[in-house]
Amino acid sequence: MENLHKRNVIEEYVFNDIEAEQLLLRLGDLNENDYELSKVVLKLLKGEKDVVFSNLFNLIEGKSKNVILLRWKAIEAIYNDDYILAESILLEAIKLARKSRVDKWIVRDIQLDLYNLEFRKEGNRSFYSSNKYQKKLESMDIWNYRPYIDWNLENSLNDSIIENFNYQTDSPSTIRFGGTFRNSTQKFLNAFEAVILNGSYTFIHILRGRLAYIFYNYGSLLNESNLLLHSLRLFMIEGKIKNVEKILSSNWDDLYPVLIDNPSTLLEFSFLNNDKTESKVLKCIIIKKFGAYFTENEVNNFNEFLKHCLNQNFSMNSILDVQRNAVKAYEDIINRIKDKEEIIEILVELYTQNNDLISDEIIRIFSKVEWELIPEKIAIFVADAIYYNIKKTNLETNVYYTLAKIKNCHPNILENIEKDMIKNWKVNEDLSINNYFSQFHLESELKKDMIKNLIYKIEKNNLVMRKGAPISVGGYRLFLILSNHLALSEDFEEYNLIDLYKSILLNPYQTTDEKINCLSSIINLIGHNNFFEKYIKMNMKEFFGDKNNYEKILDSRSDSFMTEGNKKVLEMKLLELCVDIKVFQKGNIVNEMIAKCIEFGFDESLEVRQSTLHLIESISKAYDEIYQNEILQFLYSKTFEKWFKIRGQSIFLLNIIGSKNLGWKNIIINRTSALSYDSSLYVRSSIIQSYLKLDKSISKDLEIEMVITNLKRDKHYKLRARALKLDKNIN
Repeated sequence: MENLHKRNVIEEYVFNDIEAEQLLLRLGDLNENDYELSKVVLKLLKGEKDVVFSNLFNLIEGKSKNVILLRWKAIEAIYNDDYILAESILLEAIKLARKSRVDKWIVRDIQLDLYNLEFRKEGNRSFYSSNKYQKKLESMDIWNYRPYIDWNLENSLNDSIIENFNYQTDSPSTIRFGGTFRNSTQKFLNAFEAVILNGSYTFIHILRGRLAYIFYNYGSLLNESNLLLHSLRLFMIEGKIKNVEKILSSNWDDLYPVLIDNPSTLLEFSFLNNDKTESKVLKCIIIKKFGAYFTENEVNNFNEFLKHCLNQNFSMNSILDVQRNAVKAYEDIINRIKDKEEIIEILVELYTQNNDLISDEIIRIFSKVEWELIPEKIAIFVADAIYYNIKKTNLETNVYYTLAKIKNCHPNILENIEKDMIKNWKVNEDLSINNYFSQFHLESELKKDMIKNLIYKIEKNNLVMRKGAPISVGGYRLFLILSNHLALSEDFEEYNLIDLYKSILLNPYQTTDEKINCLSSIINLIGHNNFFEKYIKMNMKEFFGDKNNYEKILDSRSDSFMTEGNKKVLEMKLLELCVDIKVFQKGNIVNEMIAKCIEFGFDESLEVRQSTLHLIESISKAYDEIYQNEILQFLYSKTFEKWFKIRGQSIFLLNIIGSKNLGWKNIIINRTSALSYDSSLYVRSSIIQSYLKLDKSISKDLEIEMVITNLKRDKHYKLRARALKLDKNIN
C-alpha cells in the first residue's frame, strides 16, 4: 500500500484544525478516494461517530474485500451503540474470513474485536480483562504480524524516540532547524489508514492512543501547546482518565494560554455527548480543574449535571466512580452555584450514609465552603453531621478544620459540640481537639492544661531520642499546635519554654525535622507576638550567639530521604532566627548569609530554595538600607524560578521590599506586569497580596494601573474580585 496523500492530513488537522469539508481546499488536488479516506481519518481523530466507511470500498481489493466490508458495518454499529448487531456482524465476518481463506492474522484480528466489543457491552473499556472470547483467542495460532501497519507504526514511534534523544543530548549551543514530527506523523498516518482499510475496530483505538503519546512527546519537547491539547483530546476520546488528569496537572503551564479563555470547549466535544461512565467522569474532571474559570451561567448549568451524577451508584473503582468524581468537581464551584444550600444538604446525606471513600471527598469539599455565605441553620446541620459521624471519614483533621471555619463565621453555634470536645479531650487528650482549640481564645485553666499537655508530649518524645532509637515518621507537628496556643498568650514563664527549646535543639540524636519544627515555631511566634519576641531575646540571644551551641544545633539525625536538603533547611532556619533576634552585627556575616542564599537558591530541594526566601526576608527587615540592592537582585532572579510558589513568594517580597527604591521601580513593575499573566493562580494572587499590604503607601501611577487592570480581567473569579477590591483601596 502506498502513501495516499501529497499533504499530511494529521499535520493539517493539528495546526490548522481543518474540518472534512475543507480537505479539498487545504490538501490540493485530492482524488475522490483520497478525499473519502481523509474524511474518515479526520472524523476518527476527532472522536466523531457519524463515520461512513462504505465510500472507501474502491480502495480495497483481493479476497478479503467482503470481510472488510462486514467489519466496517460492525464498527458503524458499535458507534451507533448497537452492540448486539455489531457482534452478529463480526461473527458473520469470521465465518466468511475462514471460508475465503484469508490470512490467519485477519481472523484473529476479528476475534480480538469481538473480545473488546464484549467489554464495551459491559461498560468496561479495558483491553486486558477476561471474557467469553478470551479462550477462543488463546486457542488460536499466534499471528505473525501485519507487516505494513506494524512497520509504519514502529518507525513513527522510533522517530519520536530519536527526537527525544536529540533534545536531551544536544549541547546548549546546538541550533536545530526542523525535526522529525512531520515524518513521524506521516508514517503514523500510513499505519492508521491501513488499519481503517482493514476494518480493525480494536486497532483504530490502539493507534489513536499511540498518536496521543506521540503528540505528547513532541508537545513536551517543543513546548507546543497545540500538540499537548490534541494529546489531551485523544486521551479523552480513548477514555484514558488517568492520563487526562496527569496532563491537566503536569502541563498546566502550557495548556493555560490555549484553554483559559474558553475552558468549556473541552466539555463540548461530541464524543462526550452520551451516558457512558467514562464521559461523565471526564466531564467531572474538567469541571473540577476549570471550576473557578467558568462563567456564572456555565457553573449553574454544570451544577445540574453534577446533581444527576451524585445520584449514581457508588463504585469501588475510584477512576470510574461517577459519584465520587462529581463530589470532587464541586471544589471550585460550591461557593458560586445558586442552590449551594441544597447541594450541601445532599452532600451531608451522602456523608452520613456512605463509606469512608466518598465521605473523605465530601469533607474536602466542606473545608472549601465559604461558611459566611451559608445560613446558620445549614451550618449547624453540617457541623453536627460531620462531628457526630466523624468515624465515617479518614480525614479527622479536615473535620476539625471545617468546624473551625464554621465557628469563625458563626461564633455561637458550636457550643454543644465544643463541650463534647472538651469532655473527650480530658479523657483521651486528642491532638485534633487540642489543635482545634489552639486557634481560639479559651478559658484560662483549660488553655494552660492544653499547653502543658503539649509540652509534656514534646519532652517525652525528646527523652526517647537517644542513640539507636527508632525514628518515627508523620503525625502531628506538636510545635505548630503549641505555637498557635502561645500566639494568643502573654505569660510564658510558667511553661519553662526556654529549657524545652534548649533540650530539643541541643540533643544530637533529635531528628532534623523536629529541630526545624522547633526553630520554625519560635520564628512564627516572634512574628506574631511582641511579648514572645522580648521573652526570647532576653533568655536565648546569648544561647544562639554561642558558637558551640550553634554547632550542636546543626548536629542531628535525619529522618528524611532528602538528608542533605534537610540539613540545609535546618541551617537556614537557624540563621533566620539569629537575624530576627539580632544575634549578628552588620558586616561580613550578612554578606556570607546572602552568598549562602544565592548558593542554596539553586539547590534541587524545593524546601531548601524556599528557606532562602525566608532568610532573605529576615535580612531585609534587619539590614534593609545597607543590603537592599543585593536582596532585590536575588529576589528578581527567583521570579524566574520554575516552581510557582517560589515565583509567587519572590514577586511578593520584591514588591514589598523594593516599593520605595526608585532605581528598581521600572524593573519591578515590568516583571510584575509579566507575572500578572502567569499560569499559576498563586503567583497572580501574590501580586495582589503585595499591593494590598502596601495599600495607601503606593501611588497608582500608569504602570501599576496597567498591572491592576490585567488582574481585574483575570479569568479566575476570586482573583478578579480581589483585584477590584485592590483598585478601590488604592483609589
